Amino acid sequence: LDGTLGDVTPEHFLAAMRAHYQTGERCGASPGWGSLAQYYTVALGETTVITGTSSAMKSTFMQGMAVNLARQFGWQFGVFAGEHGSPGKFGRHLQESYTDMRQADLPEEMFEDTAAWVTTHFHPITAPVDVPMTIPWILTVAKMQVQRYGLKGLILDPWNRISHQYGREPETKYIGDMLTRLSKFASDHQIHVFIVAHPTKLPREASGEYKGKVAPPQLGSIAGSQMWDSAVDNGISIWRDRDADSHEIEVHVLKV
Repeated sequence: LDGTLGDVTPEHFLAAMRAHYQTGERCGASPGWGSLAQYYTVALGETTVITGTSSAMKSTFMQGMAVNLARQFGWQFGVFAGEHGSPGKFGRHLQESYTDMRQADLPEEMFEDTAAWVTTHFHPITAPVDVPMTIPWILTVAKMQVQRYGLKGLILDPWNRISHQYGREPETKYIGDMLTRLSKFASDHQIHVFIVAHPTKLPREASGEYKGKVAPPQLGSIAGSQMWDSAVDNGISIWRDRDADSHEIEVHVLKV
């Protein structure tokens, strides 16, 4: 209470500077696609928010990146997947991303081998019946998973399926506080926190590159608060031309 717990002594400050001088700035991990890695890498201790228009394949992109990180670097992930049903159904999505095959088409031996790989690297977070799935509750489970599995990533997909209890607090302040809490958790445990967040309903563009279509949303377009633009380390927007039913997506790196 006298303030000494928050003070970094000159000796500790100097030791930290020497350690940083010896090791240098750690590079982030490649997301698995070379064209994207030129602009965005996944650094431990940081947060990334992924937004995008409806049905733009935000979750598919997130799952593919997580599978890439697990495949390349052995990363372990804690996952709250509120829109993807049971752990079995979510596991199917990861398995199909890993194999590039429909789960129903996998031979039994291949199913067992790849299912074992998925369950080795991904650890679902679910709440018992009648327990609100709040940010503090999720972080309590994630802290246990860090200790048990050695997590390198935590995925919250999507933000709006988390139980948010504002009370009398303004929504903007609540979201800012929660994002700050997630950022501190990422830094304290040296993991990367990914948040998939839906934007507000956006109008179609009257002119320009996306004329007649809904343009890729910005971080300030995410439902709930302008804090999304200032309280996260990295921001990505996913866009797909739904009018053309395109299978191609655009990945817009908004903030690094």
